[in-house]
Amino acid sequence: MTDPDGDGVYSLTITRPVGFNSDYTITNGACGDFSCKENIAGQDCAVAPFDDRNLPAVAQDTVISTCFAQCTDEAICAPPVGANVEFCVDVSCLDEVNTVNVFGNNGFPGGDFNPDANPLTDTGGGVYCGTLFLNPGDTEYKFLVNGEQETFDEGTPGTVTCCDGQFTNRIISVIDGVDQNVLFGFNGSDENCVAPIPPTDVTLCVDLSCFDAVDAASVQGTFNGFDPAANPLSGPDDNQIVDVDFTQSAMILSTE
Repeated sequence: MTDPDGDGVYSLTITRPVGFNSDYTITNGACGDFSCKENIAGQDCAVAPFDDRNLPAVAQDTVISTCFAQCTDEAICAPPVGANVEFCVDVSCLDEVNTVNVFGNNGFPGGDFNPDANPLTDTGGGVYCGTLFLNPGDTEYKFLVNGEQETFDEGTPGTVTCCDGQFTNRIISVIDGVDQNVLFGFNGSDENCVAPIPPTDVTLCVDLSCFDAVDAASVQGTFNGFDPAANPLSGPDDNQIVDVDFTQSAMILSTE
């Protein structure tokens, strides 16, 4: 779209056959991940599943006049409702950082909880930041590094848990017209980055001498999907080393 006279109104004319219809959206830039897409979630012109607009079947030349991020029928725009939030996260404690993103709900840019949207920029010292325009109201969100999202225990300060304990996310209250900035350490409830606990080698040994006959022995747990064939234990006087975070995994020992 172009703005030849510089008045802030951009336009584009395309030719389509009679009867053409489609969902569509407007972006502020050419972002491949839709992070610059307008946010019309909750407005009456938004259609599922991606909160896009809809163009009904056209029967003649058609002119669409509207405002970015607003469901209007004319190009006279009111100030958008919402506020800018600068999201910053300290990832300096992590060994490898390739991509850093933030995702959330309540009409989050790029779609609710879209892990590919909203990449953050390295500002130095292991801190990544990005500014998003959000709808008013309580908004849940998380940071992601290399596509892996943060994890929190239920009750962690600054978080909310839903869905019978399935999800625990950060939360921020967005007030119309009030810009904010937040800085957290990855996986942390304050500005300190929390390094993940490295995996631990666990040597599992079991005495089966009390059995008259033992054909096979294996160890099962959440680390191998409780698959009895995944980690068989070796024969007498030997053992099998299994890489597993023992403090997080329930385990069952099975014999045949």
